[in-house]
Amino acid sequence: MHDVTVVVIGCGQMGGAIARGLVAGGAWPASQLVCVDTDEARASALAQELGARAGEPQARDTSQARAVIVAVKPWYV
Repeated sequence: MHDVTVVVIGCGQMGGAIARGLVAGGAWPASQLVCVDTDEARASALAQELGARAGEPQARDTSQARAVIVAVKPWYV
């Protein structure tokens, strides 16, 4: 994850909306966005829609990220 700058953890309604807003609004290039979800198909679908990358749910190394957005239900944290 060397060139990752924003990681979105949780690609459901809220995480998807945030990721779409970042890209559509020009706030962040899709190429520097990684989508992560326990449902790998959901993360892949969002990443493909945006032109971003999908990360595996086990990917915990976010040390190179400039921001990590946690968009999951509170009881999952």
